[in-house]
Amino acid sequence: MQECDIRRTQNIQLYRNVQVYKLSIPDFEKLDVCSKANEFVNDIYLLTKTFLKDEMFGLTSQLRRAAVSIPLNIAEGSARTKKDFNRFIDMARGSIFERVTMLRISLKQEYLNQKRYSLYF
Repeated sequence: MQECDIRRTQNIQLYRNVQVYKLSIPDFEKLDVCSKANEFVNDIYLLTKTFLKDEMFGLTSQLRRAAVSIPLNIAEGSARTKKDFNRFIDMARGSIFERVTMLRISLKQEYLNQKRYSLYF
């Protein structure tokens, strides 16, 4: 077999392996936690639209980034090994804990009232 035929055969095999791998990746969008995380992102964006404009690059931005990182970590982790997936889930949990602290700060700064605050817990 000639060298170019060997390379072509190796490339075809590599392509097939990648295709099989892609088919075996769990569909993260079907996970209940992922859809709930996406809903939470929308809720946070709606909530932070009511914050003072002075907070656009402070608490608003930080709260939005923490919310967005939850479904992003779930999505990215689902394309990895099971061990990596667990690590990404841990990072998503960390973002959830960040959210708790930022919402408490928002309450103390009176950017939201107790009723709206309690909706997120």
